[in-house]
Parts: sequence; structure tokens; C-alpha cells
Amino acid sequence: MDITGNLPPYSGSNPHIILITNPTVSSDPGFVTGGKYVQATAFNFSGSQSLSDMYLGNQVAGDYFLARFSQDLIANAALEGTLDGSWTNTAFDPNAVTSLNFYWGYVGVNIEGGELLGSASLSAVPDTGSTAALLGVGVVALAFARRKLG
Repeated sequence: MDITGNLPPYSGSNPHIILITNPTVSSDPGFVTGGKYVQATAFNFSGSQSLSDMYLGNQVAGDYFLARFSQDLIANAALEGTLDGSWTNTAFDPNAVTSLNFYWGYVGVNIEGGELLGSASLSAVPDTGSTAALLGVGVVALAFARRKLG
């Protein structure tokens, strides 16, 4: 996941954390398919900030991924890079959510209590069979319209 931008002013707790959440955090089932607090087996951020760990949540605390940086992120500083994580088992079901929210930090146990950085829409990429079927239907419709209109 590519992240680009400057962080806003922030005075909350846990400024070393970025949370990626389901807009409806309490969704059950949600997009996270693993158990409670499953740590990534490999993780990386290609920007100048380094990660100390990455893990996912579940319905106990909400539907989210958490990236913990080695040091506090600084207000008004750039945050640019690609965030990558791997888990032993499938960790994310892209069909279970159509958008994601991004938060900087959180307050107490409220994972939506941090600074909302923005949201992103997810779109499914159709498989080859679906694309071919749609194209075929379009060609048939054009041929039918041509015959009708003479």
C-alpha cells in the first residue's frame, strides 16, 4: 500500500502508530480474517521511518491493521513510502469491505480515536472470464441493434 502526504497536527496518544480500519470497525465478519493481534511474519515501510512491527486485529477490538513505527511520527512531516506486510495465513478479505479509513494514533482502546488521515475506496478487478462475458454481451447487443435499426 502506497502512502504519500504530510501528517497533520496531532496531540493524541500513540503517535508512532498508523491504523487502517474498516469504516464500520465493529463489522462481523470484517475484512480481517486472522485472530486477535496476529503479528506479521514480515513487514516493511520503504520510507525514511522504520517499522517495529505490524499486526492485525479482529472483532474483539475492531476490524483493523496496525503499523507500529520505531519512533513517533512528527506532525507536519512527510510520510511517504510503501507499506508491506505478510502473514502465515490469509489476513485480508478484499471482498468484505469497499473502503478503508486511515488513522494516526489512537486514544485508549478507541482505535477510531486518532487523527483521521483519510480514506480509500477499494475496487474489485474483474476476472478474465467476467470481462470476456461482458464483452461478448456488448458485441451481441451491438449486432442486435444494427439489425433492428437496419
